[in-house]
Amino acid sequence: MKLLFIISSSQVDSRLDWIIAGKISTVSRSQVAALILEGNILVSGKKKKPGYRVKTGDVISGQIPEPEGGESIKPQLMDLSIIFEDNYLMVLDKPAGMVVHPGPGNFSNTLVNGLLDHVPFLQDDSWDPIRPGIVHRLDKYTSGLIVVAKTLKSLLFLQKEFKQRRVGKTYLALVRGRKIPDTGEIILPIGRHPVKRKIMAVNHETGKYARTSWQVKQRFTDACLVA
Repeated sequence: MKLLFIISSSQVDSRLDWIIAGKISTVSRSQVAALILEGNILVSGKKKKPGYRVKTGDVISGQIPEPEGGESIKPQLMDLSIIFEDNYLMVLDKPAGMVVHPGPGNFSNTLVNGLLDHVPFLQDDSWDPIRPGIVHRLDKYTSGLIVVAKTLKSLLFLQKEFKQRRVGKTYLALVRGRKIPDTGEIILPIGRHPVKRKIMAVNHETGKYARTSWQVKQRFTDACLVA
């Protein structure tokens, strides 16, 4: 997998290995560190240490090994819950427990495996081999709507809409405890957990800006339903 991106002002002074591990879910931070030490990942064409603190404008380039030794992702026939579909995109209802795209420990029975069977042309070389058509993500144990692009033009457009926060997301969550204010807001960067790679958490090193507003919908004996 080819790696190429430029460090933005919001990423300045973060560790190189943290930045890369936060972007790629198929490798661990220790694997990223090894790739950096071996010179497989460069900063503006130069070899650096994993703990290098990145600067604005640094060009990060390199090659990331494909998961499972480069094994291709296999299409799988699945009963996908398709809410909407046309020639440009799909909206699916992802069930809790399903992983969106392949990664360590989950190389089959993912949403992408089902998509490759339903939309065979997503296997073409022009698509990302790990996340073909995937516009955004949902955690494994989160159910809900997920948008999938069926053309490269719609993929770029939809990714831009999400990145510029022109798409609103509403979640329902059952939260333990009753001492929760009726409304509130959390503004903290969220990224991949530095140790537990399958978990997203507050991460001041590599996390992206995140603004979450909540409202209590219903209170129970020892929990609250919030949106």
